[in-house]
Amino acid sequence: MKKLCCLAILAILTIPAMGQKMLTDRFNPDGDGKAFIAKGSRALGISGNYMNFNAGGDLNGDGYQILSLLNIGDGQLHSWKVMPKFAWFPADDFAIEAKLIYSGYSLDTDINLDFRTILQTEDPELNVQLSSRHMVNHSGGFAVAGRKYIPFFGSKFFAIFGGVTLEGRYSSIYSSPRVEKPAKYRISHGIHADLSLDGGLALRLKDGSLISAGIPLVGIDYDYTFQNQYLDENVRKAHMSSLRFSRKANFLSVFFSYSRFIQPKKKR
Repeated sequence: MKKLCCLAILAILTIPAMGQKMLTDRFNPDGDGKAFIAKGSRALGISGNYMNFNAGGDLNGDGYQILSLLNIGDGQLHSWKVMPKFAWFPADDFAIEAKLIYSGYSLDTDINLDFRTILQTEDPELNVQLSSRHMVNHSGGFAVAGRKYIPFFGSKFFAIFGGVTLEGRYSSIYSSPRVEKPAKYRISHGIHADLSLDGGLALRLKDGSLISAGIPLVGIDYDYTFQNQYLDENVRKAHMSSLRFSRKANFLSVFFSYSRFIQPKKKR
């Protein structure tokens, strides 16, 4: 009886350990306890994001509406961001990254009050245009980031990550009414600094390279902009600055990365 009790207690203590080992072996077939990415690793890679947002109107659809009755505008936004990068791992599963940044956007908007739906008429005079603008932005800069990977159950293939990024950019923005030869337009130049937190998923491929998908979560942004507004032959100048805390998480801002690990040349 005592032997049976001892065997039952041993089994109860052993089953959880066996289960954990089975999970670990499932995600880490070698079972050698190595890190997801080992200390001293180095990689070259690229990250990117592209977004296309269409608010309708004469571009496509019905645009922004209030209670599906009053049309207040339409527009189309294209934005992109490309970041070649170098990563170094001073510790297991922890990377320090240096990135070059090229980003920008193009935006076309029409702001109007369209009463034709409410009044059920096609009279064009009831569609009052308030503003119509075309904007193009180009910016470049540099960023440094720290990223921590946490493998799933000791996996060599799947991991989640969290990181912090500090970036600085210089941008140029052209803005004008949406006409062929605008009589007035604005050219703005800006300096931007951004501190943000992000998170996501990472996957090691069979060749050892790494792909990941992440999303910005929260951040602190600082902008300083100096603007020249050209009105025929007159020029008006303005300076603006802002500091804000922002919640950045949205599925349109997902970024994708690919990294290829490089090995130092062996000395002969």
